[in-house]
Amino acid sequence: MISQTVFPGASSAPEVAVVAEKAGWYAVYTRSRFEKKVYASLQRADFQVFLPLIKEKRRWSDRLQTVEAPLFPGYVFVRACAQRRQQVYYHPGVVRLVGFEGRPCEVREAEILLMEKIMAHGLSACSEPAICAAGDKVRVVRGPLKGWDGTVTTLKGQSRIRFEITGILQGVSVELDLGDVELLI
Repeated sequence: MISQTVFPGASSAPEVAVVAEKAGWYAVYTRSRFEKKVYASLQRADFQVFLPLIKEKRRWSDRLQTVEAPLFPGYVFVRACAQRRQQVYYHPGVVRLVGFEGRPCEVREAEILLMEKIMAHGLSACSEPAICAAGDKVRVVRGPLKGWDGTVTTLKGQSRIRFEITGILQGVSVELDLGDVELLI
């Protein structure tokens, strides 16, 4: 049984508390060289978007020019709540939200603030792959072994990725650029 007490002068409509979900930051993986287009499209749709840009010198056959390039090629950061997150996929150039096991991963606010501070102060920056240590589980994201999971090992000071061949209880160790792998959590 539901009862409602109405006081004189008060509205008879029950009060409903509206709880706004906190919006989080997410990394959006874009088509190659579509970062600025995705950024502009999401901004026009009233999303809070962040695209860290750095100045690079590029050489063409006839000249040297300074251009603005994304700090993280292929990525744009967007702030969205769960309801609006799905709308991100409708923008041209968006491939997917970066995530694990089919769920988008939130980028910490502190990491966004750090990148904003670096950009605001004009500090010289470049992106580097996450540092992987021996024993870390990784997934290859580029190259002919894309999609395969392995373990980081070292041999004579060189980082290598070991792939298990479970049927024969052996493994194969391959020298790969750590920029071509992502850390599995």
